[in-house]
Amino acid sequence: MSNLSDLLPAGGGGLTAEFVASGTLPNGQAVILNSNGTVTAVATSAQTVPIAVPTGSVTAFTSDTLTYSDVSWDGSTGHFVIVWKDSANSNYGTARIGTVAGNVITFSSTTYVFNSERTNAPTVEVDPNTPGKFVIVWGYSTGSQFKGIVGNYTGTGTSASMTFGSVFLVANIDPPDYVALAYDKNTAGRFVVMFQGPTNAGQGVCGNIASSATTVTMGSVVTWASQGSAPHPKYVMSIYYDKTADKFITPFGDGANSNALNAIVGTISSTDTLTFGTRTTSSITNTGLMEIAGDPLRTNSSVIAYAQSGPASALVATLSGTTVSFGTPAAFSATGTYRVTAMMGSGTQDIGGLMWVELIGGSNYVRASTFTVSGASLSIGTTYNMTAGDGSGSPNYLSSDFNPAQSGQFVGAYYDAVLTDGVTQLGQLLVGSQQTTNLTTTNFVGMPDAAYSSGATATVALQGGISLNQTSLTIGSTYFVQDNGTLGTSAGTVNVEAGRAISATSLLIKGI
Repeated sequence: MSNLSDLLPAGGGGLTAEFVASGTLPNGQAVILNSNGTVTAVATSAQTVPIAVPTGSVTAFTSDTLTYSDVSWDGSTGHFVIVWKDSANSNYGTARIGTVAGNVITFSSTTYVFNSERTNAPTVEVDPNTPGKFVIVWGYSTGSQFKGIVGNYTGTGTSASMTFGSVFLVANIDPPDYVALAYDKNTAGRFVVMFQGPTNAGQGVCGNIASSATTVTMGSVVTWASQGSAPHPKYVMSIYYDKTADKFITPFGDGANSNALNAIVGTISSTDTLTFGTRTTSSITNTGLMEIAGDPLRTNSSVIAYAQSGPASALVATLSGTTVSFGTPAAFSATGTYRVTAMMGSGTQDIGGLMWVELIGGSNYVRASTFTVSGASLSIGTTYNMTAGDGSGSPNYLSSDFNPAQSGQFVGAYYDAVLTDGVTQLGQLLVGSQQTTNLTTTNFVGMPDAAYSSGATATVALQGGISLNQTSLTIGSTYFVQDNGTLGTSAGTVNVEAGRAISATSLLIKGI
């Protein structure tokens, strides 16, 4: 006898078992064990999935050192406004216009200083109801005052230009470190600012910009978390305004409770007065920077992304009346993560994007991923590197935004310490077809001894058994189950060892 298979009956040998076939079983191809005790052929299927990919080149918007940046896209044009604190120019508040055509960014030839004094954490929002108009607020300036300014832009490409109104007083308080800004999507010219006020107070105020003007009327500051008592709001840097509910949501970390994730809902009255509901407290602690995003096509639903001590996660926040409830978190980064951003609402219903800075092997990377939302559940998609890491503390000060005028297009802005530039890069959320497999690391059971139709009783060679109906195997080689149920000498998408070849037609099965 030339080999062991000559001792065994045709089809299989050794340990076998009988199972009912769920679907057609090809002769000699791998099968998986189902929860109901049937077996199914390992196979691939096409699944529609979102992916995030970088497009275009990295484009610098400044050659100066910067700390803090923010970007807001004008949904009615192919332009975005970017603002930053220029550390190389006395920490002045600085801005520029970017024009997007295809996958190319062109910046205005002029860089504009909108505040000639120290400007911390500048935040910008383009007016969704008035093309070319935007508002900037910043959390620190000399004189212990919290200030802002209204701007307009015209033109395109290198010829784009900005004009500004007078600096206005947001609130006569010591300037906050953490600031969030959003427009009321139902009322032209009206915006809301949330911030960490004196002695850890949580505060907010509404502003109103006169039509076709740059003059601003500010309402009264409203305290939603008492001074000196819990919660101590930290990282109040993001607002989502739900147009359908006509309310806004602000997430924050409670500095009096291990920076636990909290959220509060606010309403703007017809007299520009803010009122607030009951805050929602989660058991998620040690949160850092966070951002909230929402899709206007999803009623009463938004997504909060947050960094923790190492990992970063995202969850669904569901609005009901004046409170929110949190869904189950889904982790998108397991290592050192900071500068987390989230995006939704660019014509891709139930799909959003995440961007973050992640420390991997001593180097920092800008990374991006997609997520999908179904009810209160959130699933993370494939992760892509937007940049290569350099190990030198770069990049940092990340911000991002969707292009409302083009489905799935987004821009990320950050500081690159190696290039010593503030740079931008475009990305795209794509909805495409991806082959997925039903194979997992634990469900492979063995090989059938023949072809079987659905519902038939199949004899399957199990762990320690021998499949005798293979072809062209290399004796002594280890084989792996491929995504489609065939055999290969290297692992497929899922690393599952099928067994070892003992002849050209015989496989000693490893199985489960």
